[in-house]
Amino acid sequence: MITVRRKKNNKSALVALLMLALVVALAACGGSSGDVDAILEKDTASPEELDSRSGMTQQDAGEAVQEQAGSYAAAQDAQSGLWGYVNEQGAWAIQPQFSDAKSFSENGLALVNDPQSELSGYINRGGEWVIPPQFIDADPFSANGLASAGDSQSGLIGYINEKGEWVIPPQFKSDVPFSANGFALQKDLESELWGYIDEKGEWAIPPQFGDDSGLYFSDNGLVYVEDETYQGVGYINETGAWVIQPQFNRAGNFSPNDFAAASDQYSGLYGYIDERGEWAIPPQFSSGYPFSENGLAGVQESLPEDSEEADMGYEGLWGFVNEKGEWAIPPQFSQIFPFSKNGLARVQESLPENSEEADMEYEGLWGFVNEKGEWAIPPQFSEIYSFSANGLALANDPQSELWGYINEKGEWAIQPQYGQANPFVPHLESDLPFIE
Repeated sequence: MITVRRKKNNKSALVALLMLALVVALAACGGSSGDVDAILEKDTASPEELDSRSGMTQQDAGEAVQEQAGSYAAAQDAQSGLWGYVNEQGAWAIQPQFSDAKSFSENGLALVNDPQSELSGYINRGGEWVIPPQFIDADPFSANGLASAGDSQSGLIGYINEKGEWVIPPQFKSDVPFSANGFALQKDLESELWGYIDEKGEWAIPPQFGDDSGLYFSDNGLVYVEDETYQGVGYINETGAWVIQPQFNRAGNFSPNDFAAASDQYSGLYGYIDERGEWAIPPQFSSGYPFSENGLAGVQESLPEDSEEADMGYEGLWGFVNEKGEWAIPPQFSQIFPFSKNGLARVQESLPENSEEADMEYEGLWGFVNEKGEWAIPPQFSEIYSFSANGLALANDPQSELWGYINEKGEWAIQPQYGQANPFVPHLESDLPFIE
């Protein structure tokens, strides 16, 4: 069967970068979130989705969150438009009453918006205010017990503790979470360069980097940063010393196999480098994801510039390669996301060329494939998220356009009934492309 390659357009690039989806959450342009948008190209990605370029599989952390949160998921009532929290049976555990709601953090607190003031505060699992609504541009709590929050008077960003007290006074314009090593990427307002602060708000690595710098340090202690002349991206360690000199157009964090995706400055194509900065898989792809624990990485094929498809403005299809750069699952999908621990990856079907749907620029439905590339759950949803630790995945019904939750057989465990919703476990896996 001949498959159609999607035409390049802003919508397809945006869909590939959003969900959410993400953690993460996923922030409006301008003000404090605009700087982070420039780094991640995440537009409206949620805090749950901020691990988009990390390559770190953190489902264990997600399972801890789930245990703390009692398996609650934030969901929007389709009639009132207000948000509350549902349990695994789809019943309201916390009645819809908020204008927005995020997943519960490990400390048992969830970020919600008050519909009257539109300010943000934090509730417990009983739906009670623990930190009254008083902030703008707030984020969920990080594992260190700190959350970035905007002062409603000055508009500046600082960090609060679980009592709502300022631990780091408002002084920044970017709402950025802390990494697991206790560092948070921040922008110096005077120089407009980026560095990393510690949990006291002091510069652990002084501001000296460009906009394309990473939020999260990899398990090997490295993070990608852009040099201050905006000439290239490389990697530093936790002291701020260059380990891999800036030499790439773009780059992502290292996966558990110590490979990181990077873009060659000359060809613009993407491959995978090792911890020395040498090409382990030569640059040959248009885009790519970090490697999953099963040793597969999602990549987008690069079309020859003189090909008929490229001349018509089409993009390459997506598939999965192994650690040798060989196709394990040939390119055949319009979009994909990395494999989860359950051995399934969510993918979007590509449509037959000359089909009515393709002519209408229809995007195709989503399903799940196994590690052989076989359909485990056939494409039948408008959008889907990866499975949570409780075996449920958030999905959108194409008929009603409402959200519900499916089990690993693709059956509705909770019927589609919500205007919007979040996964039961925050999406801490690499759910977004780290590059366009």
